[in-house]
Amino acid sequence: MAEETVEELLKSYTRRELDGMAEALGLSSTDYPSKRSIAEAILGVKKEQRERERMEREREALEKELRKKMAETVKGKVAAIKATAEKMQKSVKELQVGIKKQTEENEEAVAKFQAGVKEQINENREAVTAIRSAVQDLVNKIQAFTKELQSRVAALQASIREQANENQAYIKAFYG
Repeated sequence: MAEETVEELLKSYTRRELDGMAEALGLSSTDYPSKRSIAEAILGVKKEQRERERMEREREALEKELRKKMAETVKGKVAAIKATAEKMQKSVKELQVGIKKQTEENEEAVAKFQAGVKEQINENREAVTAIRSAVQDLVNKIQAFTKELQSRVAALQASIREQANENQAYIKAFYG
């Protein structure tokens, strides 16, 4: 990426655009009286940023190289093993805490579920009892109705027989 020059900034941007760029970089545009001075300040900040980024990359590369060299030595390998063991122990502890918490949540959920099942069983028993009672009442009413009907049929049959007897007696008396 080619670096911009002060002249390029002066030609490419208005003062207002340069002010916006300066503010974005953390500069106060009011501190720079001319367009050239703000352009120079912007380029200076950008150069500092690039330099910091370069130094950070170099530092990271150096750390990586040192870690690699340390890992190749016995002490480095021991340190790496210890670091890994510590990470694993920490992870195991976190896992154990998570398992314990999940177990407690599961036990609580099971208890709630069981309570709900017991409540539903009780409701079902009450409903079955009510249905049995209603069915028994209906059976009793049907039986009573059947007896009443049988009694009326018997009375009707008796009445028919009596009428038939009266009719026969009348016919005998009438025809002789």
